[in-house]
Amino acid sequence: MNFANGPTVNSALEEFFGDSDVQGLFRFIEGGLQTWFPEHYASFHRAIDSTQTLHPELKTPVPNTCFPASTVNVGERVVCLPHRDSGNRAAGICADYVDGEYDDDMGGHLVFHEARRIIKLRKGGVALFPSAIVTHENIDIGPDERRFSITGYFPGGIDRFLAAGGRTLTEWKRLDPAAAALHESQAEGASRWESGCAQFKTPAELVQFWQARATEASLPGHS
Repeated sequence: MNFANGPTVNSALEEFFGDSDVQGLFRFIEGGLQTWFPEHYASFHRAIDSTQTLHPELKTPVPNTCFPASTVNVGERVVCLPHRDSGNRAAGICADYVDGEYDDDMGGHLVFHEARRIIKLRKGGVALFPSAIVTHENIDIGPDERRFSITGYFPGGIDRFLAAGGRTLTEWKRLDPAAAALHESQAEGASRWESGCAQFKTPAELVQFWQARATEASLPGHS
């Protein structure tokens, strides 16, 4: 959302994210998230709606899409070292779009450390994965090649802001220290983690989910 940037940066980002091709990309990603991670998709939208009810001036990078934050990584040769995006919602899903002028057979692959997998991410491809809990990096590209990426993600601070009733953590601790302490307790953290993990579905569960939705849609009077 736009609260973290000054007017100059906001102006540049509004121009970039207002581009029809960029908006089309985000709507394509939105469809992928809804298909493969439907509960995350719904949860993201609920949280964004709740936040914008409290602060209507806050905007997502692309209107009416489910990622409240995005980073555009540009430069000569964009690759990332091993890391986790610990500021994101722990069990949330991140989108990673890549493009450029490079040989995607030889470099730019996405490496998932804990899963011990190396994924070829072709130019113009999108990966959806839980970037806060999976250590990931890119294989380097050639010295004369070019690569950039655009990410979409859900900052974990939004959940805390909503849990605090639309207050910052500092305000919450001052006005209701007991509730803030409970939120930060190990037990509450474990409960949120379990709830987040429950949003993931196996392939069989996904099939059952969409079959049920199709059945509901076919019932008389369903709109």
